[in-house]
Parts: sequence; C-alpha cells; structure tokens
Amino acid sequence: QLGTPICDQYTVVTFKDSTTLFALADGCSWGDRAKEAARKSVDCFCDYFGVNHWKAKSVPDLAKMLVGGLQKANRAISENKHEECEPAGTTTFLGGLLVRLLRDEGWCLHIPLLSCS
Repeated sequence: QLGTPICDQYTVVTFKDSTTLFALADGCSWGDRAKEAARKSVDCFCDYFGVNHWKAKSVPDLAKMLVGGLQKANRAISENKHEECEPAGTTTFLGGLLVRLLRDEGWCLHIPLLSCS
C-alpha cells in the first residue's frame, strides 16, 4: 500500500499570548483505525486545552491541564467502539506546551508523553 493512508497526525496552535501548544500522534501499524486513533487523540487534546488554558494561574496548573488533555485524548480513541465488532486503533501520542514565563525569566516547555491504545 506504500503508506496509504498516512496515519501520522499533528497540530500546532499559537495563542495570542505566544503560548504554543503542539500535538503529534503516530498511528500504530497501518489502516483507517490507526489513522482515526491518531486524529482523535490530536483533536481532543487540542480542543481540551483550547477551552481550558485560560484558567491556568501557574505552571503546575498548566501541567495538570496537559494531563487532563491526555486523559481526554485517550478516552476519545475508544469512544463509541465495541471491542468485539469494531476495535479501536492505537497510536503513540506526544503533546506539549511552550509558555512564556514572567518577563526576563525565559520560557518553559512541558512535554508529557502518553501511549494511547
């Protein structure tokens, strides 16, 4: 099949405050299930963070939100799937966040890693 469909998915979002969110998923194996798992994980992670990031007041708050986004991404993969008749695909997911700290304190990069199945 020469790599069709391409199962890798990614998104990079930059917010007004220069915060940058990224998500990368490598669909495991080949086929539509792996592609769907990768797409769902990237979309859900970014959607979750996009709705909630403004609530963060500290770096630990952001870290908790990233974990929440990963949990949501993991759940989304198997949502509406019945293991016996339509098993979910699998993907490896990498998501992170680059945020500007207080003036002259530099940047902070958070990279949680989760292998979704």
